[in-house]
Amino acid sequence: QDCDGCLFRTGTSYMTGSNILIKAALALEDIKYYVRSDDDITMTCDDHKSESRCWKSYNDMLLAADSTAKPIISPKLPHEAHLPKVDSYESCVDISLWAMTKEYLPVVFPVSTYKPDNGWNIHIHGVWYLFERCGQCQLFSTAAFTVSNPMHTGYPQEYDNEKLALRIANLMNTEYGEIGPWVIDPDHITFDNCRRCNAPPEHYLFDDGVRNEHGRSSHPECAAFLNRRFEKWVARGMPQESMLTPHKPITV
Repeated sequence: QDCDGCLFRTGTSYMTGSNILIKAALALEDIKYYVRSDDDITMTCDDHKSESRCWKSYNDMLLAADSTAKPIISPKLPHEAHLPKVDSYESCVDISLWAMTKEYLPVVFPVSTYKPDNGWNIHIHGVWYLFERCGQCQLFSTAAFTVSNPMHTGYPQEYDNEKLALRIANLMNTEYGEIGPWVIDPDHITFDNCRRCNAPPEHYLFDDGVRNEHGRSSHPECAAFLNRRFEKWVARGMPQESMLTPHKPITV
């Protein structure tokens, strides 16, 4: 609360906090990529041993990137260590750190707050299913950088896939039913079976559902529905009680 010019709101969750930050960032001008990052991750890279220099190198990479060809960029994750360490195009956006052009924000935002007690993982799975249906392999995953969260991954994690699939299906059919129906196979939960491609997509999400190189179409209503949902959310404006010092520049 003592951060002058910062955004502050009590009682936020992983989902609502992300929504507030992005909505505030939309007020900024001349943005190439909107970057969302957890505050407790570490980064390694091929070029430097110093983590601070890795972050600087990552920033330089984003500034130099072709945002038209790479509208979403994310580093590699530790659980991908068994896969060849090469650049790839994926459908699972790394939630801990991604850079995204404004055009693609409607795929993720607003992050659904349907039944928030379900936990952040249900809602993030929802984002992955949106990309799998609406924008396969739209994410460029760079092998030059890896992020991890030692504190978050250091505890036992077990999932009941039947319950997980049911909760994801309820979320998707309630929040995104217009581009449904959504049937979630408990034996093939998305992240463990994420689509990875060796080449960029021939077509991008906002191409009116044309077929891509996998021979599968985006849902024909994806772009229209997601844009409408995003525009309605933006039009509601920023809750004033979330701004500690609304007369000062916002730091995000």
